[in-house]
Amino acid sequence: MNINPLGDSIQVTYFFHAYPIVTGPVVFGNYNGSRIRGTKTGESIAGVPPYFNYSNLYSVDKSPTIGIENDTTGMCCTMKGNIYDMNNELLNIPGGKFEFYNCPASFYSKADGSYTTRLYAFKNTITTLFYYTSEYKGQWLNIEPINVEGNPDSIIEMDIYLKSPLSDVELVEYGSSSVLKIYPNPAIASSFNYEVSIPVKSAESFLELINANGQQVGRFNLDENSGKINLPANLSAGNYTVRLFVKNKHYTTEKLIISK
Repeated sequence: MNINPLGDSIQVTYFFHAYPIVTGPVVFGNYNGSRIRGTKTGESIAGVPPYFNYSNLYSVDKSPTIGIENDTTGMCCTMKGNIYDMNNELLNIPGGKFEFYNCPASFYSKADGSYTTRLYAFKNTITTLFYYTSEYKGQWLNIEPINVEGNPDSIIEMDIYLKSPLSDVELVEYGSSSVLKIYPNPAIASSFNYEVSIPVKSAESFLELINANGQQVGRFNLDENSGKINLPANLSAGNYTVRLFVKNKHYTTEKLIISK
C-alpha cells in the first residue's frame, strides 16, 4: 500500500465477527477536504472514540498508536475563553451545559461567563452550539463561526459569541454570592465594602450607584477585587442600586440600602 506522507485519503474497513464495516475515509495533510494536518515524527493518526454521530472522525495523536489503545489525552487540546450573549455581555448562566455541533466536546459555563473544554486535534469550523435545558432536551444556538485547529496538549483561547437568543430558558441571574458582594447592607455609615470574583484591573472597571429615580449619584473606579467605597457626603437615606461594570460591560446589579 502506497501512502503519500504529505497528504492522502485512505478508506478504512474493519471487521466485526467477519462482517466488514466501512467507515469514512481518513483524509490528512494537503489532500483536498482534509481535517487533519500531516503528522510529525513520533505522531500518528487515531480514530476518535465512537461518540453518537462522531464515529468517522480522526485526530492527530502525539504518540504512535499501532497495537495499543488510543490515548485520548494525547489527541486533545484545551480550548478556553468567554461566552458572550447577543448584547455582547458575558453569558450569565453559571453551570449551564453546552455542546458543540459536529464536534465531540461539551462544557459548562462558569459564573464569570468563561468556559474550558477539550477538543480533538483536527480542523473544526463550529457554527452551532447546543444548550441543555434538561438531561436530554435543549435548544440549538447559532454562534459566530469559530475556525480552530489544535495540536495535542496545546492551549487555544477562543471567545464564543451567540447569534441566537436563549428563548424559553430560565436564566440564572448573578447573585451576591457569585460576581459581586456588597456589605454591610444596609450601609450604616458613609461607606460599604465590596468583593468581585472576576478580574477588575482595567481602566473600564467601576461600580455605579443609582438612586430610586434612576439617576447616577456615584461612580467608583475599581483597582482591586475587594475594597471599600466611600459614599458622597450629601447622599440621603434610602434604597439604591449598585451596578458592576468590567471593561465597560455590565455584569450584575445589587440592591443597597443606605441608612443615616
